[in-house]
Amino acid sequence: MKKLFVILLAGIIALSLVSCLPSGENKTEFLLPAVVNRGSIPSLLTALDEFIAPTLVSSELKNGDCILAYFVVDHDNQPQGSSHFQVSELSYGIMGKNVAEIRDDFDKTDIFNDTDFFIDDFLPIQALTPQLYHPRLGGNFFLIFEHSVPEGQSIEYFAIVDESVDESINVYLIAKKANEKDDQNISRRIIHAIDMRDIINELGTDTTIEGVPVKELKFDIQYCTGVNNEDGNYIPAYKEHKDIKLSILK
Repeated sequence: MKKLFVILLAGIIALSLVSCLPSGENKTEFLLPAVVNRGSIPSLLTALDEFIAPTLVSSELKNGDCILAYFVVDHDNQPQGSSHFQVSELSYGIMGKNVAEIRDDFDKTDIFNDTDFFIDDFLPIQALTPQLYHPRLGGNFFLIFEHSVPEGQSIEYFAIVDESVDESINVYLIAKKANEKDDQNISRRIIHAIDMRDIINELGTDTTIEGVPVKELKFDIQYCTGVNNEDGNYIPAYKEHKDIKLSILK
């Protein structure tokens, strides 16, 4: 048999890497972003599938927490009649997460007059990678942010939704320093989740994916990469990812 490693996140090992290694055991190892479901049958919701995770009962994790989960599926030791695999050897890291918000008065060119974004606290996003997403993730949107920051730098993210331009929907991602560090900068990749459920419910349209009813939202991401000083006025610069589609089960 072969042991399958599925890696979905850049900065952990590699982006969307699938590698097979020889093994004498009928097991599969996973490293995946997941959403915690603490329902009657505790499980991990991932873009690949839903995985039953009994040990969640005794964990500190809350329903809806977003984590980077490592776990093992032992194919020779599965509950009878279950439609989902049960996991063992679960370990995890809890991701940062914040909720996207609609701001009717948002001006992307004038954010430094907003008390949330003082220029001294601003942190450029050097690169942004949207990750795999699926309706079962409940509107939780996983992203990889790249920064050049001192080790130990805490970062606060904002996701602001603007639907006022040309009937399109833009999600602006802005980062700022949450503490001060004077150490030498290093390159860091940070996995973070944005909760888009309420935005999808409010602005999305009804459709189906492979026959399953969903509510879907199409939008562009604008992430703030730096600041231009124009005669003493600080003007933010943006890069974009276009035509993102995010859906939730109805």
